[in-house]
Amino acid sequence: MDPETLNYLKWGLIIGLPLLAIIFYKFILRVFFGLVIVPEDRIGLSNQKICAFW
Repeated sequence: MDPETLNYLKWGLIIGLPLLAIIFYKFILRVFFGLVIVPEDRIGLSNQKICAFW
């Protein structure tokens, strides 16, 4: 690969990865950390079982 292509790839990753993380932050938190974001006006309606895997 020529240096110009590598430069475009580098800047694409520098801009693209944080952008994707911002867009999919709810999905990332839910899948990797088990967090569910509940809006403040819906706190009384959240009914979730808590499981711990040992």
